[in-house]
Amino acid sequence: MKATLLILFISVFALPALVNAQTKAPVKKTTTKKKVVKKPVAVAKNDTTYQYYANKKVSVKTAPMVDNDQKIWLYDRAGNVTYTFVNSRKHGVTRTEFRFRADGAVEQAITTQHPDAGIHGYKTTTTFSVANEPEWQTSEKDPMRNLNYPIATTGIKPPNNG
Repeated sequence: MKATLLILFISVFALPALVNAQTKAPVKKTTTKKKVVKKPVAVAKNDTTYQYYANKKVSVKTAPMVDNDQKIWLYDRAGNVTYTFVNSRKHGVTRTEFRFRADGAVEQAITTQHPDAGIHGYKTTTTFSVANEPEWQTSEKDPMRNLNYPIATTGIKPPNNG
């Protein structure tokens, strides 16, 4: 009697559970988390970079470097060009860096120049209004004074200006 009950129990309960366990594919639990992606202020399309105002209008457009020159345009909120810069790697280096306001307008542009193998460098700082209009510009030369080497140490005679 115990043997028939055991066979009955196995055939009714255990065997179907065993068959179902082998035929069902394991269920994978997947959790999908949405990644929060912050949209950058500057977006590159075809190597052209844009900086936007808070109202989604273009503030600064930077073209890719072509023949060692790179053009940069500043725009007002109506889309008109207010100022241009050129970064260059020809005959020295010219580079412009921008500081932006919270609304996307340019606050300051700092342009540095280092001409052909010269010891001098130049720095021009331009400040802008909230509409990307230039307001003020200062220029510096580095070093501030020309360097004069003593003639006695170089052995070079000065030119005769007479």
